[in-house]
Amino acid sequence: MQGPSRTIIESVGTTQSYASGEALLVREADPVVPKIEYYVLSINAASTANFNSSNITGGKTGRLNQIIVSSGNPSKIEVQLIDGGTNTIATMFTTPSDLTLIWSPPVGFVTIGSGSNWRVSVTNRGYNGDFYVTFIWDEF
Repeated sequence: MQGPSRTIIESVGTTQSYASGEALLVREADPVVPKIEYYVLSINAASTANFNSSNITGGKTGRLNQIIVSSGNPSKIEVQLIDGGTNTIATMFTTPSDLTLIWSPPVGFVTIGSGSNWRVSVTNRGYNGDFYVTFIWDEF
């Protein structure tokens, strides 16, 4: 009696069959292109500034993985989608004891089409100072 069929995928797009001689067809996934952008801007006390990511490449879909905001000042941070309009999807605050925000949306939660982008709107709740914003996303 022959055991159950086992197929081991050795790399994307290749297979090797064992026991039953059956092969598993594996479709290669569309390539995912990671993107990272970093910005720095001085913001006056009680003022707001917008940091925009680049637009998603034509014919691609963008999936937001993480946003990092850091400064020596407490701040109000709004993460927004720019897709024919401006939609705020998250609002967070930093405090004097925790001045760096690392925000990761649920997987697949923030996905946009080509020509769209993300924005981080930062309101400085302290003294004049530099703010640093990093966008991390994938295009596929």
